[in-house]
Amino acid sequence: MNRIDVPFEYPNGVDSYCMIYPSAKEFLDQKVQIQKDFFSNFKFPKEFISTEEKRDFMAKTKFIISKENTVSGIDIKIEFKNPANQKFQYYFINKITNFIENANWSAAVSCGIKVNSIFNINFYN
Repeated sequence: MNRIDVPFEYPNGVDSYCMIYPSAKEFLDQKVQIQKDFFSNFKFPKEFISTEEKRDFMAKTKFIISKENTVSGIDIKIEFKNPANQKFQYYFINKITNFIENANWSAAVSCGIKVNSIFNINFYN
């Protein structure tokens, strides 16, 4: 296997200020914009128990953005503040997976060459 085929860690293993989420205006705003875009269409289940402090759930996601601008290897781990919300785990996983699969991603670049990269982001309210 060629080194270029092994996924690079984002953002440390790629060119500085590499944009992988074109909807964001600035490099440092990418994760904020991803959150905004996800929650703009997300609806909590009716029976979901939320608190005023928020942070009712944390979904740690990790996936690969290929040099062809596609995603694969989506891994999501969810923790709920209230254990009664655990019954919504698959609902959250499906919504986040759907968002990731349908978002407009751009391949990371290393030394001016498009590369596969591993991207991590946490979703939380």
